[in-house]
Amino acid sequence: MENKVTTLTIKKMKKEGRKIVALTAYDYTFAYLIDEAGVDLVLVGDS
Repeated sequence: MENKVTTLTIKKMKKEGRKIVALTAYDYTFAYLIDEAGVDLVLVGDS
């Protein structure tokens, strides 16, 4: 992870009209791959 995304970052992205990409990962492998792909937000959960 290169850049930390905070709530302020999300608000700024929304204000600028930038599309925000978010995906759900159910395990470490997919979380890692999604992070490496440069997705803005990763929701990690197992249930």
